[in-house]
Amino acid sequence: MTTATATRKPRQPRLTVAQKAEALLANSHLWLRARAIGNTARCIGYLIPSNTVGGKYHLTNGKQCDCKAARAGRHCCHVVAAAAYIAQKRAEAAQAAAAAAAMLTDDAAHFTRWSATVDARTPEAADASDVVLAGVA
Repeated sequence: MTTATATRKPRQPRLTVAQKAEALLANSHLWLRARAIGNTARCIGYLIPSNTVGGKYHLTNGKQCDCKAARAGRHCCHVVAAAAYIAQKRAEAAQAAAAAAAMLTDDAAHFTRWSATVDARTPEAADASDVVLAGVA
């Protein structure tokens, strides 16, 4: 008599919330921005794809989410991913603003040096090309 034994597949280890959030963050280019109704460009949250149901999106703003885990009061990978994304974008914006401010400061310093040079010139210090141009005009 032979007995048939069912072989089970080894169970995959469960991913942590942080691991799921990291995977979602890596695909942030697939997220949709949720905007307020009306003529505003203000982003009020993100629609992030569900990990369990294909084609379903969860609305989150980095603090709250409408997924099953969040509604049950558990930690939600969508909230963690959105909060990390928002922090990343704020850091990038701050870095870009600092670079722009540095460039403006450099331009202002250059203009100040140029202006001081022009103001310091006197007719006696003018070079020959200035004299020729002055005579043509």
